[in-house]
Amino acid sequence: MPEAELSVNTNIADRSTIPWKCLGLAAAVVFLHAHTLLSLATRWYSEADNTYGFFVPLVSLFLVWRMRARLLEMEMRPARWGAIIVLLAILGQFLGVATDVGYLQGISLIGLIAGLVILLGGWKLFRIMAFPILYLILMVPLPGSVFSAIASPLQGIASRCSVALLELLRIPAVRSGNVFSLSGISLEVAEACSGLRSLIGLLSMGILLGYLIMPRLWERLALAFSAIPIAVAANVIRVAGTGIIYEYVGAKYGQGFYHGFGAWIVFVFALAILLAEASFLSWLFEPQPAKGTAAEESKEPRAR
Repeated sequence: MPEAELSVNTNIADRSTIPWKCLGLAAAVVFLHAHTLLSLATRWYSEADNTYGFFVPLVSLFLVWRMRARLLEMEMRPARWGAIIVLLAILGQFLGVATDVGYLQGISLIGLIAGLVILLGGWKLFRIMAFPILYLILMVPLPGSVFSAIASPLQGIASRCSVALLELLRIPAVRSGNVFSLSGISLEVAEACSGLRSLIGLLSMGILLGYLIMPRLWERLALAFSAIPIAVAANVIRVAGTGIIYEYVGAKYGQGFYHGFGAWIVFVFALAILLAEASFLSWLFEPQPAKGTAAEESKEPRAR
């Protein structure tokens, strides 16, 4: 059986090179996009609205680690189209650096990873790793113009709904734009209080939970999109809660450390709601066993 032995040995040899290919892929990414990686890390560290960026690549690495057995068993079939994607990603990197557009640099980094995966392992490997790779898009901070365009209406929603909630609680509040007054104290719903940061964080968690526990695409989309109203409602509660603290507890407890800590409490509460929703949907639409299966098993002939 010389041919069978040769086939087995070849497969073993192919699998043994996978870790080296992964190491070479990582080295290529770091070498070609070192400037982008440093820029992203700096923004994650220095900008409060983008601290979630540290979380995203760790999640992607964890997802790849979960599928390691499947990756080691599959046969690598390099595809030349990967080289074209790599070249386009490198071109995007140069354009991003030349025009100082950080978002283009970040997207080109993800394109480079996708291209290298296709080049080294083929389209089948990319299909398996598509979610961990595309999930990295969430780690790239939005352009300033896009961030402001989304944050502005969220500010309006937060200020209007917060005043309505305060009035419902019999707390007099007067709103003027994104500023509302309470007993002579004026509070502004600034861009940082728009809730966009928690919205992106909760949306990333919704997408991840959907991928991990939802078997159907529509369930995953429903869970992901439901994170938007949950995040908006949580932010309204946070802003209104700040007004309540100013009114009844004291100004010093509505700002500084307490203000930031309150934001984290509200985010954890919103995340708990999202987890509860995911569990409920998973239970509600859990595939049921085919009818008659148990009966058929019970009717199996007994050994004599």
